[in-house]
Amino acid sequence: MHPKQAFQEQIESQLKMWGSKIDEYQLQVQELKDRAEAFEKQAETTFQQTVKGLDEKIEDLQAKLEVGRVEYEKLKENSEDAWDSLKFGMGQAWEDLQNGIVQAWEDLRITFEQVTSKFK
Repeated sequence: MHPKQAFQEQIESQLKMWGSKIDEYQLQVQELKDRAEAFEKQAETTFQQTVKGLDEKIEDLQAKLEVGRVEYEKLKENSEDAWDSLKFGMGQAWEDLQNGIVQAWEDLRITFEQVTSKFK
């Protein structure tokens, strides 16, 4: 397999995985929103503020995922010669993006656990 193709497949796989995780979190956040209606007004207000924070984190993840997709599309469209020269710069940008997404996932996971533990 050509290195470019292998690299593309790796990126495509990672983008799909992140998209799936975002979808999972969106479903879980929706379930939490639905449960909030059953709580007292004060608890509901606190809960809604937390859910809003989760929504913002999901939006941030979606924005980062879109940046990754755009950069990947740019890379795919380049010729072999251009690809070789862009690979190094793209590799660093991809690593930075991936680190940002990993941190955002961790932040979202921690916040989600905090929320769900309060409303069990």
